[in-house]
Amino acid sequence: MSKLGDSFFTLIDCMDGRTKAYAIKYGQEVFDAQFADTITEAGIDKVLAELETGSELEKSIQNKIDISVYKHHSKGLLIAGHDDCAGNPVTDEAHKDQIKNAVKKIKNMVPQEVKVRGIFIKLYPSLVEEVIAKE
Repeated sequence: MSKLGDSFFTLIDCMDGRTKAYAIKYGQEVFDAQFADTITEAGIDKVLAELETGSELEKSIQNKIDISVYKHHSKGLLIAGHDDCAGNPVTDEAHKDQIKNAVKKIKNMVPQEVKVRGIFIKLYPSLVEEVIAKE
């Protein structure tokens, strides 16, 4: 369990280590949090966009989100996709569309008051762009 005063956000990110520093820094600033609970999978934006309701993977992700939200009192969730992704080698625009779809799906997995945001990370040159999912 977390200690009194610890603050968390939840980072749902590709397993690619090149993205971590950018995504964590962004999440810390946006959610005013100290620590990131992390959920990773290769090509996570595609994985989430294509996530089947009731699947074992959905149950696993839901369990991890629940721990972060209900035990660590996560201030929000951040879904990160990136260019040059070995697990999801598609165009930048395809990544952004997948991130938008992923944000919509994850919003249905958390209480309404928990914010869910999406970002696209361009690794070279380094750039973090918020991806807004239309309501």
